[in-house]
Amino acid sequence: MSGRVKTEVIFHPKKKLDHVKATNKLEDLKKCDVIFILSPNHTHFQYLEYFSLDYSGYIYCEKPPTTSIEDLNKLSRLPLDHSKVFFNFQERFGNLRKILEKSLKDGSIGDPLSCSILSTQGLAFKENYAQSWRSDIKLHPHGVAETKAIHFIDLLSILFGNPKDYSYLPTNRSGNGTAADHCNFSLTFENNLTANLVMSYAAPLAFEFSLLGTNGLLEYRNNCISVRTPRDTFDDKGYFITPPIRIEAEETEKERTQRPLELSLEYFLSHVESNHKLPKELFEQSLDSNRFILNLKL
Repeated sequence: MSGRVKTEVIFHPKKKLDHVKATNKLEDLKKCDVIFILSPNHTHFQYLEYFSLDYSGYIYCEKPPTTSIEDLNKLSRLPLDHSKVFFNFQERFGNLRKILEKSLKDGSIGDPLSCSILSTQGLAFKENYAQSWRSDIKLHPHGVAETKAIHFIDLLSILFGNPKDYSYLPTNRSGNGTAADHCNFSLTFENNLTANLVMSYAAPLAFEFSLLGTNGLLEYRNNCISVRTPRDTFDDKGYFITPPIRIEAEETEKERTQRPLELSLEYFLSHVESNHKLPKELFEQSLDSNRFILNLKL
């Protein structure tokens, strides 16, 4: 991205930042062609509302769009140009989605049956976590579900339709702060795919993904994406045996987390540079995924 983006203003509502382009005046951002909203979740709506009034540039906003259903309903009615607002759901842009779509399209997986996702890290045990907004249930009401699980629910919704049924259990396992730092989901999607998700800030770093279909199994383990297919694989006596494995991609942990973010940003900037509209379905899907999280009930 070097050379493509020039920083004109860095805003903070209170802190006096040690930077020549720092400001505490929100209106100073209006002179920019693009505004990046990278603030805590609970502040996103207030900035979107402010810039909806008389700003005509592009806006890149971290997910989720809002942290309350009231604000989400207001967001859809703001005089924002939705074709210039982009929410960073970065799992939409990674290798995993690309290979999932390819394997579904070419029949390697067959009809998808069930999915399992494990995504964990030990953030809740870091020294500064207890003082951060992420640990406060008032500022981060759905905890790890709204910052981690939302990415994967969004991805599955794009591929398999929105969830039509679920069970949900959030807990605080670290004892630090009041927000949920661990959660479990069981979901059923519109095409009857079932999925189990374990998301945590209170466990060692781990990421695993598996999708079982009628013709194959796609897995992400140890930073390797593989597909086992076809179902009808037999030994010389005609008995079923494990299908052959096909390696689709290998990447480092940094590549797994950073590359989707880079591709998400690249996608956004390419629309800015060409002054093209962003697809309206991206904005609508962002609101749908946000709405699902905000409507969660135990």
